[in-house]
Amino acid sequence: MKATRDSALPAALADEAVRPCPAWPNCVCSRADAPARNHVEPLAVSGDPAAAFAKLQDIVAALPRTTVVSATQDRLHAVCRTRLGFADDLEARLDARAGVVHVRSASRMGYHDLGVNRKRVEVLRRLLAEQYQQPDRARALNEGQNHE
Repeated sequence: MKATRDSALPAALADEAVRPCPAWPNCVCSRADAPARNHVEPLAVSGDPAAAFAKLQDIVAALPRTTVVSATQDRLHAVCRTRLGFADDLEARLDARAGVVHVRSASRMGYHDLGVNRKRVEVLRRLLAEQYQQPDRARALNEGQNHE
């Protein structure tokens, strides 16, 4: 079964975290109302939420086969191409008050995605966490060197 979805964000959803997933297994999102098979936790941010979101935008822009379609201070939309050339939509929305970034990654075509969208979100989670840990790692290494 093949299906396609329009990638444009409806104006009525502009204030929502991210669009909901359809009932298909080729989408994941961090909305609280997402079914368990489609649910992922939002990305936690620490420190300055705006700076963290800017880092996330840089991370997404550097992903292979990814094009940032639009980015604002609190919203990001990118198109990620799979190795087979299929287009997936990636959305991120900063919720600065909650200290999280809500995410949605969905295939435009097909019913199954073989876990590609969930993996993409988890890669973003890991890369964002590494951005925060690098200064701590460098500080720990410097402190260790000073004690020798």
